[in-house]
Amino acid sequence: MLRSKLILIVLAPFILLAPVYLTGRALFWGTPGTQFVPWRDYAWEMFRTGQIPLLNPLIGMGAPLIANYQSAVFYPPNWLYFLIDEIAGIGALAWLQAPLVAAHLVLAGFGMVFLTRRLDFGVLSQCISGLAFGLSGYLVSRAGFLSINSTVAWLPWVVLIGTNLIFEVMPVWSVTPRNEPLGNRLFLKQVYRSANISIISMLKLSLVLGMMLFAGHAQTSWYTLVLVLIWCGFLIFSQINDPKDRKGGGSSQNHKLPFRKLVYIFLAVVFILGLSLITAIAITSIQIFPTIEYLLESQRASQVDFEAGLSYSFWPWRFLTLVAPDMFGNPAKGDYWGYANYWEDAVYIGLLPFVLAIIAIWNGLKRARFDRDGSLTSRRMLIKFLFGVIVLSFILALGKNTPIFPWLYRYVPTFDMFNAPTRFSLWAVFALSLLAGIGVEYWNRPTNRPLYWTRLGLAGAFAIMLGAGIAWISMGDISPSFLRATTIAGAWLIVIGVLTLSAPKTQTMINEREAQNVGSGYPIWSWLVCSFVALDLVISGWGLNPGIDLDFYTLEAPTTSKIREEIGDGRLFIPYDDEYSIKFDRFFKFQTFDPGEDWVNLRAVQLPNLSMFDNLHAANNFDPIVPGRFAVWMDHYRESTHEKRAIMLNLMGVNVVEEVDFDSPYGVEFVQYESMSRIRWIPCGVLASSGENALELILSEMLDIHSEVVLEDVQPILLTQCDRSASGRVDVEFEGAHEIRISVNADKPGFINLSNVWYPGWLAEIDDKPTKIFRANYLFSAVAVPDGTHELRLVYKPSSFYVGAMVSLVSTFGMVLLIIYLIRKYRLKKE
Repeated sequence: MLRSKLILIVLAPFILLAPVYLTGRALFWGTPGTQFVPWRDYAWEMFRTGQIPLLNPLIGMGAPLIANYQSAVFYPPNWLYFLIDEIAGIGALAWLQAPLVAAHLVLAGFGMVFLTRRLDFGVLSQCISGLAFGLSGYLVSRAGFLSINSTVAWLPWVVLIGTNLIFEVMPVWSVTPRNEPLGNRLFLKQVYRSANISIISMLKLSLVLGMMLFAGHAQTSWYTLVLVLIWCGFLIFSQINDPKDRKGGGSSQNHKLPFRKLVYIFLAVVFILGLSLITAIAITSIQIFPTIEYLLESQRASQVDFEAGLSYSFWPWRFLTLVAPDMFGNPAKGDYWGYANYWEDAVYIGLLPFVLAIIAIWNGLKRARFDRDGSLTSRRMLIKFLFGVIVLSFILALGKNTPIFPWLYRYVPTFDMFNAPTRFSLWAVFALSLLAGIGVEYWNRPTNRPLYWTRLGLAGAFAIMLGAGIAWISMGDISPSFLRATTIAGAWLIVIGVLTLSAPKTQTMINEREAQNVGSGYPIWSWLVCSFVALDLVISGWGLNPGIDLDFYTLEAPTTSKIREEIGDGRLFIPYDDEYSIKFDRFFKFQTFDPGEDWVNLRAVQLPNLSMFDNLHAANNFDPIVPGRFAVWMDHYRESTHEKRAIMLNLMGVNVVEEVDFDSPYGVEFVQYESMSRIRWIPCGVLASSGENALELILSEMLDIHSEVVLEDVQPILLTQCDRSASGRVDVEFEGAHEIRISVNADKPGFINLSNVWYPGWLAEIDDKPTKIFRANYLFSAVAVPDGTHELRLVYKPSSFYVGAMVSLVSTFGMVLLIIYLIRKYRLKKE
């Protein structure tokens, strides 16, 4: 009966998302609608036609799709999207997002349950930790970022298997003679023995790491790997006992291993972890290799821009939301008024879990004598370690608000790889959730002086709730969110006080053997505790993932037919300032999820990547990573004069420009623009010494873009055959996502210039003979074509994908063979 309360970890996330999926609605606000649904629906359309979704021609003038890491096409749970899309269409695909989000919250919660069980926490502790992590503000408020939701769910599982590795490896090294020198030969022998003993855990870790890497969020994966390394280092150098070892030997002061041997153990574990990571990378190479290629071509090839990288730094005032999550409002209630947005700084784990974490820290940091078997010692060391993780986490999360992160950004590798330092708070949420479970072991009915202070605190909580509630109702000049949050916090403190006064009459539960019995004599009380935590977290997360009718995805936008008439074979383009205004000042306001107008207008304005639903070609790209030159090109467009913008629009093949116009029916105006064809014949080439030089030539306004194309790395002889009076005819026989076939007839040699972004992996053939694709006009592509009639074929075959696919196939096959071998070996041994 005691373990049955863990069902709350399953029920609570599905209750939280029930207003979306049970009403036949779908997630849409922010990235679900503008990124994940269009990506995955288009990917399945490609698969359905027998093609691999390598490239997305509908956005960004041709952008990689599989290489876009967050698309997570090969993440196994995402295959459910493809299945349901095939059965019931895009509306069903969009609907499925909410149940899968809930399922990953469950996965995260149970990962914490099994981790705490491995550390020998009691069942009540397991439930509290699982709820606190799985329903934390960090996970729930970011649930719409489906790649984060999927990736972070694997964090506790990676830590769990890393813990198992430590407890398996430590005995191998402990049995060696204490004073025997560990030379290179003995060290390698011990490493081999360690790997051989922990091979099952290595396989599990490789699979879990593979799932995490497939899930599609590199930043979360990196933070997880660093956390696991720190965790393993702590377990080794503190010599925490395996909770399953009831003899208690290994962590007391009398059984300390020499520091040098601990270093060797740590190196052995790092080797095993590294081997597991390499195996996971090999399995996921089909995703990793194209992503690495894209990253090297992207705006993040060197580092994230300093201002952009530190823009989302943890706002110090949000520490108050550890107690009251809506202290600065809530976009679900339409009154968020804090810095930046709500979700990036969301760290609430529930008021009771936070109080229990504080209790654990208080008891862990105060002095205490060692007990006989070292359990008190190990538990206090764990508390101190987790407290240190919290401090480190928030120091890093504060980002630009302290001088520490800026210094790390400039001088320490990897700190300049990602934006939003506030996401380091994930470590704090993880550590607080574990500490909440430990706090349960110190939680018992107070007596004597603690009883006096508990009753006094209960009275204070009632006074806070009453005072804040009266002010909330009667005083309009004080922020309602502040008063509302304080009132709710006061009410929750009263509940916590009542639960404390009715807690089991036990002594401090600091011994692992006794911890399992916490609350066992009070099943109703323990159920009330877990239900209260679940209720608190469901209420705090309610509405943070709004839904919309499936028509939003299934019906054509009201402006599509008009745009399609005007756009021809060209592209739609929204200038940056107009796009930003439409997106963040009108629809996706950080203060509220309600724009104050019909959401059909969002479809009507054709924001990227919503235009994909209606199969419109757009020059914009709302992906998190874009080609580096694409980003530079758009920056120059924003800063250029009207004349230079006209040149750039022509080169992009833009026929319709969308601008903000409040007098128009949908608040925007679609201005038709006469542009050159996206695929054209140009008689003359101009040599550029570099990309920067090419951009200068284009923006100099001295170039005749109708007869000249700027080329890089081209043979000078191809440029001497220029004849401006020459003419050429281009007929596009076929244009697909991965292949373009063109018939060319020209009386002089020239160039086929395409308004498609140059990207590695494109190959060209003229009359079935390979030829080179040049960078043209800084951002685009061109092929030199001789005079006469010829057939030009361009095909996208990125070697990064095909090599990665082969590595993944071989690695997966090898792992399957190894698993079969181990199963047969186990059966023979058992017989």
